[in-house]
Amino acid sequence: MFSTPGSTMDDSTTTPFQRLRLKWAQPVFRREAIALGLVMLMAFALRVVWLDTIPGNITADEADNLSTIFRMQVAGEPGLFGLDWKPQPAMSMYIFAGFMSVFGDDIFGMRMASAIISTLALLPFYALARRVVRPESALGGTVLLATGLWYLNFSRSGWENVHVAFYALVAAWALTVALERRQLRWFALAGLFAALGLYGYFAGRLIIVALCAYLPVAFWASRGYRRRVLAGYAVLVLVAVVLFLPQIPAITDDREFFNRRTDVVNVFTRSEPYMGRESNFDILLLQVERNLRGFFLFDGDMFVHGRYGPIGDTLLDPVTMFLLLTGMAIGAYRWRSTALWWVMLLVPLALTQIPTSLTPDGARAVIAAPFMYLFVTLVLDKCIDLGRRRNRRMVAGAVLLSVMLLATMNALSYFEWAQSPETLEARQPAVELVDYDIWRQTLISGFQANKPEFHLGEWEEMVDDIREQERLRQ
Repeated sequence: MFSTPGSTMDDSTTTPFQRLRLKWAQPVFRREAIALGLVMLMAFALRVVWLDTIPGNITADEADNLSTIFRMQVAGEPGLFGLDWKPQPAMSMYIFAGFMSVFGDDIFGMRMASAIISTLALLPFYALARRVVRPESALGGTVLLATGLWYLNFSRSGWENVHVAFYALVAAWALTVALERRQLRWFALAGLFAALGLYGYFAGRLIIVALCAYLPVAFWASRGYRRRVLAGYAVLVLVAVVLFLPQIPAITDDREFFNRRTDVVNVFTRSEPYMGRESNFDILLLQVERNLRGFFLFDGDMFVHGRYGPIGDTLLDPVTMFLLLTGMAIGAYRWRSTALWWVMLLVPLALTQIPTSLTPDGARAVIAAPFMYLFVTLVLDKCIDLGRRRNRRMVAGAVLLSVMLLATMNALSYFEWAQSPETLEARQPAVELVDYDIWRQTLISGFQANKPEFHLGEWEEMVDDIREQERLRQ
C-alpha cells in the first residue's frame, strides 16, 4: 500500500551520494530535478522581489516580532527557551534573528526567513505529491502553491506562521518514508519536525496531533509489520517530547501567561454570547458552518481579515477552489493513498478554526494550505491520464501551460492586492516604511536605557515628535 509512484526503496549497500549519482545518470530523473529546480527559483524570486517595499508597511505582528528580536540582541531576553510576546516559545524569534544576522536588520532581512523557509517547503510538498501522482502533476501543484495569494502573502511576511507549513510537510513526508521503508530513523525525523512545530507558531502544536491521528490508518495498513509501526510511533513521540523538554520550565513557571492567547480567542470559554449564540453546541454548529462555507463553498463573505486576503474573496482563486473540491472527491475515492493528506489537512484546519474566534482565519489556517494543494494535483493527474497514450505528452503540456497562466494571474493579483490602499489600511496599526529606521533606533535606545517597551498604539503618538526632533538635528 505504501509503495506508490515516485517512491524508492533504500539500498543499504550504497551511500546517499552514490544513490544520487546513480539517479542523476538517468535522463528522466535529471529532467525532473531540473524542472523542480526551476520552479524553486521562480518561487524564490517571487518572494524576494520588492520584499523591502511590498507589503508597504510593517504590521503589528511583524513589529512585535522585531521588538522581541531587538530586545534579545540588546538584553538577551527572552532566552532561547523563554516565551515571546504572543506568548509562544521564543525559538522562532531566534530563527528570525539568525536570518537577520545574514541579511541585515532591515525590512528585507526581517522577511527573508519566511521567504526562504516557504520556498524550501515546496520540496517536501513535491515529494509527497510524487508518491501519488506523476511528475507533471506534482510540478503543476507546486507552481500553484508557490503563486497562490494566500501562501505567497505569508511567505513575504515577517511572521512565523508559514514556517509551520514547512515543518508539517517534512513531518508528513518523513512519516510516509518511514512507513514505506520501516526504518526507525525516518520516524525520528518526523518527531524532530513535530518538535519544531511545538516550538513554532500556535498551529504547529497540531503537527504531532495529526501524525498521531494517522496511527490507526497506519496500523491497519501495516499487516505483517504492525509491531514495527508501533515502535516507530513510539520513537516519533519520544523524540518530539525529549526535544521539547527544555521548553517545559518556562511554560510551567507561568501557565496563565502561556495560555493567554488561546484563552482570548477560545469561543467556548467566553462569558458573553458569540455572534448571537449562547450555548456551546450552537456555537459549534455556527463555527462548523462558517468554516465549511469559507474554505470549501466559495463564500468570501466569511473572510473579514483584510490583512490576509481581499475582503469578500476566498483565500483561493475560483479555479483552484474548483480543482480543490474535485481533487477532494478523487481523494476520497483514492483514500488509501491520500489518507495522510486528509489527516494533515483536516486536523489542523478543524482545531485552529472551530474553537477560535473570527474564523475562517487565513493566518491560523496556513498550515493546512499545502495539503489543500496536494488534492489539486490529483485533478491535474486525472486530466493528463484522460489523454490517450500517444498524445499524453501533448495533454501534459497543455495542463502545465494552463497552470502557468493561472499562476501568473495569481502572482499579479497578489502584487496588485498587496499594494492597494485598502490593503495598507487593513494592515493598520503599522509602522510606515519611511519610519522604520527611527522606530528601530528608538526601540534599541530604549532597551539600552532599560526603559519600558512601547507598542504601536504609543508609537503613533510618539512618531510626530520624533520626526520633528530628527528634522531639527539635521
